[in-house]
Amino acid sequence: MQWWQILRTNTAIKEHELERNHLVILLTQILADQFLEDLRNAGVCLVDSITTETNKGRVKAEISKYFTGTMDTGHVLVVLWPRFDDLPYFENKGNWDILKQLRC
Repeated sequence: MQWWQILRTNTAIKEHELERNHLVILLTQILADQFLEDLRNAGVCLVDSITTETNKGRVKAEISKYFTGTMDTGHVLVVLWPRFDDLPYFENKGNWDILKQLRC
């Protein structure tokens, strides 16, 4: 994502955080860390990240568990593309806006 896309995405998430859940799929841990920091600085409350940095060894299982345990609105989850791409299915998909970074 370019800087302006990230800014636009952060703004949209902040404006709609209580209306939907947001799943942000990024390519690198560096981008994920910066994105998380920006969201938290913007005052978004329920921001989580599940990556190999935060959950050693059980990333796919933790992502699936997170989808099962979240409420209908207000959550932001940041994951990295390789782990999301491996998921065969996730529950409550209709409750999530999915925002993907497709290229650097």
